[in-house]
Amino acid sequence: MIEQDDLGSLFLTGLGGSELSTSDARLLEQLRPSGVILFKHNFKFDCLDWQSALERLLNDVRSAVGRQDLLVSIDHEGGRVHRFPEPVTRFPAAVKWGDLAKDAASSMASELFCLGFNLSFAPVLDVLSEPTNTVIGDRAFSSEPLAAAEKAVEVMKSIEQAGVMACGKHFPGHGATFADSHEELPVLDVSLETLAGRELIPFKSAVDSGLRLVMSAHVLYPQLDSDNPATFSHRIMTNLLRGELGYEHAVVSDDLEMLGAAGVPLGERGVHALEAGVDLLLVGNPSDKQPLQHASLMHQGLLKGLESGKLSDAAVVRAIENVRKTRVYASSLGSSQAKQKHAAIVGCEAHRALCEKIARS
Repeated sequence: MIEQDDLGSLFLTGLGGSELSTSDARLLEQLRPSGVILFKHNFKFDCLDWQSALERLLNDVRSAVGRQDLLVSIDHEGGRVHRFPEPVTRFPAAVKWGDLAKDAASSMASELFCLGFNLSFAPVLDVLSEPTNTVIGDRAFSSEPLAAAEKAVEVMKSIEQAGVMACGKHFPGHGATFADSHEELPVLDVSLETLAGRELIPFKSAVDSGLRLVMSAHVLYPQLDSDNPATFSHRIMTNLLRGELGYEHAVVSDDLEMLGAAGVPLGERGVHALEAGVDLLLVGNPSDKQPLQHASLMHQGLLKGLESGKLSDAAVVRAIENVRKTRVYASSLGSSQAKQKHAAIVGCEAHRALCEKIARS
């Protein structure tokens, strides 16, 4: 029998602020998600000792959730995707890393590890095949599929060698779109053959190199599935990713609060994503800054889906096991690392010198 706690483990949620409110603590205790994702509003920028405040926040979250193997995640790509206050090193965007990609990724991940994070939503595996694409832009390593694939695998391995789990995004590719899935549903009307010769190359390389977490794209690919964006498409998340690419591990949705997912009612998004082949439901940063309330609505939607038969037991059992393995894997990466004091790594002179070297190259 599937327990309510088991369903809660399928969520990775945002938090309302830089301190854990009583209401958020109660919702975390009820939901028991597998992890949290932090954004800029979760850090005390006006506090000199913000790192201690962050440590208290994460300790309070673990206490409320009751999971020591909690996934603590963030988008940390360099360039414009940087959430932290000083002195965390702000690296240039990925497109500028060049031959220093491994060093940049290792440095960034080591700072994350020291700050208590064990999951980085990086690297971006998208190929920037549409030059006017602003949502991906310089977040991609290259406009050439093979070059993007080579750098992505290097970065993935460097992140994990530093004790942090990597996540490849956004499957099956967001680099050729014009629209931004944060604001609307982009459409990429190309054939599977085109995708296979371009977008899928970095994903295939990363999968073959041991990638253990993939993020879906809120993008419609009408020649693959005319009705559903990738996050809600069984043809894409199961038949293509798991079938044709041979991927066997967990899939996390892109933020289900994004407008690219708005074609499905909020309470039903989890049901559609799980049935498509997604395992971990990311409910990160809604405009009202109440992600836990939204996750609770989706949790109720899962219960209703099981009762009505819209959500199969098989999809839930698969997702629960994949998410459990993800938590175990993330913990195993960190267990081999000696945690160093924040002052020794975060914003250190060597990392800042590396940034300058990248900027000059």
